Amino acid sequence: MKEVYLSCYDSDIFYRYHNIKFYFSSVARRLRFIETHETFIESEKMKFRNKYHIKVEDESLQEMLAFIFYMKCEKRGFKAEVYDEKEIIKTFYDLPTFNIKY
Repeated sequence: MKEVYLSCYDSDIFYRYHNIKFYFSSVARRLRFIETHETFIESEKMKFRNKYHIKVEDESLQEMLAFIFYMKCEKRGFKAEVYDEKEIIKTFYDLPTFNIKY
C-alpha cells in the first residue's frame, strides 16, 4: 500500500459505509471522512427537516449524503463500489484530468 495515490481509481485505501465502498487517495483523507461524515449527514438531514418539515431517517438518503460528502473530501477523482450482499452491482469512478502547462 502506498502513502498517497494520484488517483482513487488505483487506490487500495477504502472505507465501507452501509453497502458502498469508498476509495481514497490517502490514509489522511480516509480518516477525515471517517471522523466527520456522520456529523455532515446529521447536519444535512436536519437542514432537510427544517426546510420541508419532514422527518427523514431513510438509509438511502444517508448513503446519498455520504456520497456527497465523499465528493467534498476526495480531490483526486473518485471511485465507489455499490454492493448487494457480497456482489458488486455498480462501480462509479472518475479519473482526474491533469492540466499540464508548458
